[in-house]
Amino acid sequence: MKGRRPFVAITVLCWLYSAPFAEAQIDLSGTLDIGYKQDIGADADERSSQINSSLKGLSPFSLVRSRIFADAEVSENVNAFTTILFDQGLEHFDLEGAYLIFNAVSGRESVNLLAGKMATAFGTFASRSFGTLNPLIGTPLLYQYFSSVHGSRVPAIYDACWNTGLQVFGSTSALTYAVAVTKGALSNPAASDNDGAQFVGRLGIQPTMGWKLGLSGAYGPYLQAAAAEDADFSVDKSVEDFNQLAIGIDAEYAVWHCEFFSSWCATSGMCPTSVMPSA
Repeated sequence: MKGRRPFVAITVLCWLYSAPFAEAQIDLSGTLDIGYKQDIGADADERSSQINSSLKGLSPFSLVRSRIFADAEVSENVNAFTTILFDQGLEHFDLEGAYLIFNAVSGRESVNLLAGKMATAFGTFASRSFGTLNPLIGTPLLYQYFSSVHGSRVPAIYDACWNTGLQVFGSTSALTYAVAVTKGALSNPAASDNDGAQFVGRLGIQPTMGWKLGLSGAYGPYLQAAAAEDADFSVDKSVEDFNQLAIGIDAEYAVWHCEFFSSWCATSGMCPTSVMPSA
């Protein structure tokens, strides 16, 4: 990109509202993230560039973002969670997540079931993507930016949309785990319209008080059904024949008042000639 783009950003975070409804046992709360950015020395074409827009057309540098949470206790062991997103680039409200959690399945506290539209169980950023835990105005390179993507492969991870499926998760004194089957792929949630399914999971350990380590994996078809209509698509193949394999490692270290996070991901996949998932 031409020119220099230093910017100043201030993020204001506040709880919009939090009120329990005693009879229905519903809790409403929300967050509001407000940022300010001033580009210095940027050309006009840089300001209007869409190179890093998400599959929804959003910018990772959106300056106004709000989420509304509606949580309900259905029964002693069943809870419902809903997240509604408003983003400056989106310009309308979007159902970001909606799922049920069944706690202590068959009486086992280490076994829980999640069903619905959920964050993908890959890496650890999904749990830290909210403004309360992510003070940065943008998102890590691994999860959003498209500038290094070539025509022969798709982005490694796309966390702006959540996938729909089933997940089993839990923890013991030494391990945490999550295993899920979802529609849509790690790199392209819109691939939920194909006939395949993604298998994804993460295993985490905490060897010391300050260290947390994790290993993640995902496998599934990442092309949308419309890709088969492209003139360059292989005539003897289906979109389900092209799968993406992703392996990820994450690490977290906490000491004093500081926390350090690191993630690494490697992907492989076959893409039929120049066909790419559409926005």
